[in-house]
Amino acid sequence: MDAIWIDEDEDEFMIDTSAYQITRKLTLGEPEKRISGREYVHRLRNQFLRLNPQPKWAELPDNQIQDDQNALDNLLSSADPLHHIEKSKSNSDINIPLPSGKIVIEGLQDANKAVPANKEISALHFHPSSQLLLVGSRDTSVNIFSINGVDNPHYHTIRFKQAPISSASFTPDGKSIIAVSEQKRNYFLFDIQAMETQQIQTSTEILFGRRELVLDQMIIPPFNNCNYYAFLGSEGHILLYSLRSHMQVADMKINGQVNCGCFDPSGTYLFCGGSEGRISMFDIRGCQGGITRCMENWESSSGVGVEITSIDCSANGQFLVVGTSQGNVTLHMLNGTRSSTSNRPPILRDFDNLQTQVDNLIFHPSSELFAMASSAIASKANQPGGHLTLRLAHVDTLAIFQNWPSARTPLGRVTKLAFSNSGGFFAVGNAAGRVLLHRLTHYS
Repeated sequence: MDAIWIDEDEDEFMIDTSAYQITRKLTLGEPEKRISGREYVHRLRNQFLRLNPQPKWAELPDNQIQDDQNALDNLLSSADPLHHIEKSKSNSDINIPLPSGKIVIEGLQDANKAVPANKEISALHFHPSSQLLLVGSRDTSVNIFSINGVDNPHYHTIRFKQAPISSASFTPDGKSIIAVSEQKRNYFLFDIQAMETQQIQTSTEILFGRRELVLDQMIIPPFNNCNYYAFLGSEGHILLYSLRSHMQVADMKINGQVNCGCFDPSGTYLFCGGSEGRISMFDIRGCQGGITRCMENWESSSGVGVEITSIDCSANGQFLVVGTSQGNVTLHMLNGTRSSTSNRPPILRDFDNLQTQVDNLIFHPSSELFAMASSAIASKANQPGGHLTLRLAHVDTLAIFQNWPSARTPLGRVTKLAFSNSGGFFAVGNAAGRVLLHRLTHYS
């Protein structure tokens, strides 16, 4: 709606935002001193909306929510800095390290409040080049939200008939969504621009002589420099697929059952962990002929028989974090010197802050911190004998942030975690179908 009246004088006067403490909160990114009156009014309004979200009585009815193809296409191609990341400079852009001790984190309105999930959150993934958030759940749907920290509008719902979603992610180029269901042998590919879903049949039986009955979890590379993605199969098999043809190109295997995996940021290696307590590192550069080489294999610091249940590699390629069925989390330095008796990367620290199986490990895009979580029980630190099931660790000091989450943080049973690519948002999905959204002030 166009403004009825415009004050032309707003462009004539300048305001020094550094003069008073109250106006310093309105500065964006790099130090600045003077802004126009019109920009000052714009920032005041945004600050008001952030502190005072729209009340329920003022929300539009469901039949007025636009979630058609044009809305989604416009969002993806928008030049609005609200939706596209890295438009304004943050502390991470100007190389201000994340302080240790306490982390400043702000609770926001739930990311999926516009369209809550009916069952537990099974997939969370931010779009690689915008502030879109994919939310998958066991109720056979994937919803897409635009995360602005205020109302987080809903833009589209993808429904998969009789297929409760167990894993879903944007592809590294951001043009498609891949989703799998534990009840299907095949998987789904959703083209965002064509707004079409196709079911792709697995080719394991034809190409590699074995039948994969179910696809449950998949691994998507973090950057667009990798040509592959992977599915975790049965009996220790890892199915490597091409992002171009969506055909299987290799069948890798570890001893025991494979539970987790991750790509390194260069797209060269694939790390996998499983039931026998060992981590395997595969070189996937020469896999077009179906052949991959296990470069390294080492035993977890927790010992043989302690299952590896979660794993992630930092964006700078320097660190690998490994979680186990007993709640232990180990941070490795990948480029460190191996000992003469073991090819295991040097251990920086073993964390014992979780008491149940580690299901989620995820590095922040800055590689300055990582999150660890267990979905075995709900977080009940405010009850006798209870404890927190989500913790944040500061990589540089190898310390746990003690101030967040607290006993009063309403986490519930945490099932999925995701950081936005700009690093400013942190999403926590739980078994009740909520996606709790937080702002990391240092990166905002």
